[in-house]
Amino acid sequence: MINSIKTLTILMVTILFSNFANAAIYTLNNGSWSGTAPNLSNLTSNDTIIISSSSSSILQINQSITVGEIRLESNLTGDSRLNHTSGTITGKVTSSGNNSRILGAGTTITGSVTITAGTLIVNAAKTAGSWILSGGTLTNNAALTGAITVSGTATLNGNNSTVGAVTVTGGTLTVSSAKTATSWTLSGGTLTNNVALTSSISSSGTSTLNGSNAAVGAVTVTGGTLTVSTAKTASSWAMSGGNLTNSANITGTITASQTGELAG
Repeated sequence: MINSIKTLTILMVTILFSNFANAAIYTLNNGSWSGTAPNLSNLTSNDTIIISSSSSSILQINQSITVGEIRLESNLTGDSRLNHTSGTITGKVTSSGNNSRILGAGTTITGSVTITAGTLIVNAAKTAGSWILSGGTLTNNAALTGAITVSGTATLNGNNSTVGAVTVTGGTLTVSSAKTATSWTLSGGTLTNNVALTSSISSSGTSTLNGSNAAVGAVTVTGGTLTVSTAKTASSWAMSGGNLTNSANITGTITASQTGELAG
């Protein structure tokens, strides 16, 4: 029994170290590879590609690939670009650069696209497994498909209005250009609309709705407390649970279907 346990332990450790040994990191810095350039056809889900720049770096993807992660990193003057012209990227993309871009006619990234800081500009229509904003700015100049989740201080802007369902779980999302989302959900945090929002808003947590533009779609409070701290005009206000606190004028019909509190 003891020998069997030892054998199993050795096998697990061997597999673990084998996976680490097979993982590769490729860095494209200012347009040149630091070491060997990757063979796109031979990449695996253990591999990482870093696009780093203080001037300009462009990674061209013109075929379907499998990769663990593509990182877009750049400083204040840098320009890191993922030019995804065709094929499917099976893997995730993380952006922390001040001037990162995704462009090209290729449409699908199966994993998450995560912005942790800086600005990610998406200049071509893209479908991602999800879009995650833990910080920074997402600028969509083309339609985005896939749910957007916001957990930090982040901005959503860009000259295209089409995005998927947007959920704010914490932090503050500032919307500074017109967006038509599938829906807006507040389970926490703050939604600041500095432009009109046309889709419905559902609030289930301790959340705040503010911003310099008054126009929002139908607002439903299903639980928790929604505080409205700047004047808002909604197509309707519905309370099916929770509390609505208006610390500023709200315009529109309020309908309550369950016990709740209207205060302010």
